[in-house]
Amino acid sequence: THRTAETEARQNVSAVLVGKNIHFYVTTRDISAGEELWFDYGPDYQHFESGEALRSAQVKEEPSSPEEG
Repeated sequence: THRTAETEARQNVSAVLVGKNIHFYVTTRDISAGEELWFDYGPDYQHFESGEALRSAQVKEEPSSPEEG
């Protein structure tokens, strides 16, 4: 991604990392109702393989109960 001063100035959300696995996002200024949120994923965004997020979500799913079987 090509970064410019304009795109950097547009950013209004920042990521916060707590430990190794907990991420949350905070706004960096007041946001108006209906305003689009802008977040720069950074140069390491494509570090993750395409199926990694899906595998992560599948691991977190609760097992089905015997009644659902």
